[in-house]
Amino acid sequence: MTDDSSATTPRNQPELQRSHLAFPVVGLGASAGGLEALIEFFGKTSPTSGMTYVVVLHLSPEQESTADEILQRVIKMPVLQVKVRTPIEVDHVYVISPSLHLTMNDGHLNVEPADRPRDRQVAVDLFLRDLADIHRERAFGVILSGTGSDGALGLQRIKEQGGITLVQEPADAEY
Repeated sequence: MTDDSSATTPRNQPELQRSHLAFPVVGLGASAGGLEALIEFFGKTSPTSGMTYVVVLHLSPEQESTADEILQRVIKMPVLQVKVRTPIEVDHVYVISPSLHLTMNDGHLNVEPADRPRDRQVAVDLFLRDLADIHRERAFGVILSGTGSDGALGLQRIKEQGGITLVQEPADAEY
């Protein structure tokens, strides 16, 4: 696997600033079968864990996502779909809109239009790399059900920065 930074670095991104947030941020990436895996994950997560959760799903950018509404039915903490620059708060769940690219910097989630072809999914990697570089040892990366390799480079970066990485047991994943 090669590290093609030019293929995974968004244009016009401001210089990354180390996070001032004192709590862990968990980046969760998933695609096929991911919504079911997220429901199971959050069903076992305390609403007062002292962490923040950011969900990046591979969904069709042509359709409005209702993932935030579906997850809110089973999660006992606020669930927000990120469509504009949003401050990160503890014990919240943030879901990226499928038509946007998500980055993290200076205690905020930032969005910009996604301009990648559907066959070149790297949204999870892009976010996890930002998370690793900004939040370092307080970064957690979790990859759930899906196909492809998006998320692998992001998990590697989180490990390099002293964070924690987890993947769903392949036998338990739908895909």
